[in-house]
Amino acid sequence: MKKVIEIENLSVFYNEICALENINLTVYEKDFLGIIGPNGGGKSTLLKVIMGLLKPSKGAVKIYGHSIDSLRVPIGYVPQFGSFDREFPISVEDAVLTGCLYGKKLFFPKFLNDDHNTVSTLLKELNIHDLRKRQIGELSGGQLQKVLIARALAAKPKILFLDEPTASVDTSAQGELMELLKELNKKITIVMVSHDIGAISSNVKTIACLNTQLYYHGNPELDNCMVEKLYGCNIDLIAHGVPHRVLGTHKEKSGKEENK
Repeated sequence: MKKVIEIENLSVFYNEICALENINLTVYEKDFLGIIGPNGGGKSTLLKVIMGLLKPSKGAVKIYGHSIDSLRVPIGYVPQFGSFDREFPISVEDAVLTGCLYGKKLFFPKFLNDDHNTVSTLLKELNIHDLRKRQIGELSGGQLQKVLIARALAAKPKILFLDEPTASVDTSAQGELMELLKELNKKITIVMVSHDIGAISSNVKTIACLNTQLYYHGNPELDNCMVEKLYGCNIDLIAHGVPHRVLGTHKEKSGKEENK
């Protein structure tokens, strides 16, 4: 399979604090990778480094064989819910249109008919076309997440990155979003950060367990030992009290070994 993302010996320090230590990870084409771990474990930091938003202290990241600085392949990014200003006076349609800025001049960009057609098609595919004239602050959490996904897809990316897409939305909206992502995964590679082990294990193809170090990378089946190592508590607590086992049983990899 074709390698899409290659991370080698990656470390990130904030002053003297180590956020990521010696991360080695490979993501293949049309994978759906879920990155889990505790708050402060480096999940969002890793995402930012892969996308070139943060420089690593050590190591390298390649996308389709090229460094971030020379990347010519469009990527899509859905930020955390709370990082998006819902008070900004912009409509759904115009917010998604900003995703078409890839490759255009940043000042006074000119949107073409093709851009407007792309946005209209995306809004219909995501079942939010009827909301196109709404101000984004009037949307529910699930609706806004769809808008952010549509904006990311407007760039026609080969890889879609999502940071906690199911946070701050209700259970039904979470299920709908995950079904949407699985459908998108038929065409593009997806990398998603999430704190929700249940959602991750049920929907992704591979999983990466991160807490400063990469403890596991492979099939989305974890045992109690690995979860307790990551979070310091058991599966039932992380799964929000779900009264059945949400993760399978397998033999744990030793140390930081990557399961390929």
